[in-house]
Amino acid sequence: MAGLMLILGLVILALFWVATSLHSGRSSSGAAGTARMSPTSRPAQAGGDASTYKAWGIASLKREEYQQAIADLSEAIRMAPDDAEAYYYRARAAFLLGDYQTALRDLNQSVALRPDYAEAYYYRGATYAVFTLYDLALTDYTEAIALVPEFPDAYHQRGRVFFLQGHHDQAVLDYTRALELRPDWGECLYDRGMAYVAEQEYALAEGDLTAALALLPDWGEAYYWRGNARFRQTRFAEALQDYDQAIALLPDHAPSYHARGLTYRRLGETDKAIADFQRVVATASDPSLIAGARSQLQELGVQ
Repeated sequence: MAGLMLILGLVILALFWVATSLHSGRSSSGAAGTARMSPTSRPAQAGGDASTYKAWGIASLKREEYQQAIADLSEAIRMAPDDAEAYYYRARAAFLLGDYQTALRDLNQSVALRPDYAEAYYYRGATYAVFTLYDLALTDYTEAIALVPEFPDAYHQRGRVFFLQGHHDQAVLDYTRALELRPDWGECLYDRGMAYVAEQEYALAEGDLTAALALLPDWGEAYYWRGNARFRQTRFAEALQDYDQAIALLPDHAPSYHARGLTYRRLGETDKAIADFQRVVATASDPSLIAGARSQLQELGVQ
């Protein structure tokens, strides 16, 4: 049961990764020159040519004013309908508003107008991933990498899609390449640690998660997964410390209570294990987690 819970947790977390991949605000390859410009603020008397509206749209996007960005970029496209960058930035704004279909249409137009636009392929790959069109996502990430070989974000996101498809060894290769290009990248270290967990390489997972926590010390999920890696190495006292820290940072994180309950059982602290399993039953929303906790309580003679 503990192994099943571990795999289910990995899959759920991987799906969350894809849904949020464009929300981090991280600049990616640098392939698009306009992305590096310093857009001007909108003057009191608005008006201008296509490049001015595009600059205003990019500025609004950076300020997270997505509707305004779409309005300005739409005006830029009306004036210059062959501007691949305007479609690209409008797609990003649409994505961040949850309008994935519009984002996909604009990205299709962007790469049609500019077939060497690496960042457009990258973001279209992320959009395909949201629709669970993983093969298409892999194709676009691979195209982005072919155009810009030193594109760490593309390796990272392609690794996440490989992970979702169960190709954990390929995910590790892509995460490793991303880390070669961008060392001290906490999120990527975390993701590679997750892939190592899935590959049952628990010592390697522990190393990556420890490195991630050195960079991002308040990451509750990283403590939880490092605890799982240590639990699998039968280092229960250390695993318990990690679960305690995960719960301190994430007081409502039911998987940490379930894992801590399992650890208390291994350490012979039955009353504490029961308390944690009962909390999971009372508060968790995941049916499989609740079923696992109930099974543990039955084994401990608690109805």
